[in-house]
Amino acid sequence: PFAPRRAPGSGSGTMNGEMRSTYVDADEARMMRALRRFRGDDTAREAGNNYSKLNRERQAALAERNAGKPPPPPPEPKPPARRGLEPHASRRAVPVPRPVRNRGQRPAAIDLVPVPR
Repeated sequence: PFAPRRAPGSGSGTMNGEMRSTYVDADEARMMRALRRFRGDDTAREAGNNYSKLNRERQAALAERNAGKPPPPPPEPKPPARRGLEPHASRRAVPVPRPVRNRGQRPAAIDLVPVPR
């Protein structure tokens, strides 16, 4: 189904002429996109600009339609958050006390106190 490649070491290492006319590698595709952007005919930017234009038109139409209406009432204030009071486990869970670790007596902070002479 594909045209055969040249043997390694023969010529520049590219595919034969027939296949080369339709084959574009990643570097060439990147360069072609960069040149299109440079010339100003970037399809991605054009699509984004068209979307922004359409969005601005929709917002203007919505603002015009709502110009005579009173503004909506402000939302009701939410109660203050009660962080840490809600249980993290299910309601059926049984609270289990955490184990208390007895580490024993700690050694003195200073092992040796020099005596002045």
